[in-house]
Amino acid sequence: MEILDKFDAAILKELQADGRLTNTELAQRVGLSAAPCWRRVRALEQAGSKRLVVAGGVSANQKLRERLQRLAEKLGVQVYFPRPEFSTDNGAMIAYAGYRRLAAGQSAPLAIEAQPRWSLESLSAPA
Repeated sequence: MEILDKFDAAILKELQADGRLTNTELAQRVGLSAAPCWRRVRALEQAGSKRLVVAGGVSANQKLRERLQRLAEKLGVQVYFPRPEFSTDNGAMIAYAGYRRLAAGQSAPLAIEAQPRWSLESLSAPA
């Protein structure tokens, strides 16, 4: 089983949103030049996967579930979604991590510095 990289995932996301995009439009949206974008689209088509797993917070989107289910039926693909109670985003978890850091006296300037991985293990013990 091959893992999709960020460009393949972006291509699939854009095509799911609008399957009528030209290759040039698609390439611009995902940050590739036209030729590499075309090669990736062809490779994704040739992979011929018959299963799609939709997970994470996005899987709670009912409209997306319905559209993907219809598309999967049309293409003869099986699509899997977790139960809605397991389809939450991590906003509450991130807020809790921020609360714990603030309660421990940790803070940062208000300048934006994205930290996609913010481990609670790195939290210092309260004084």
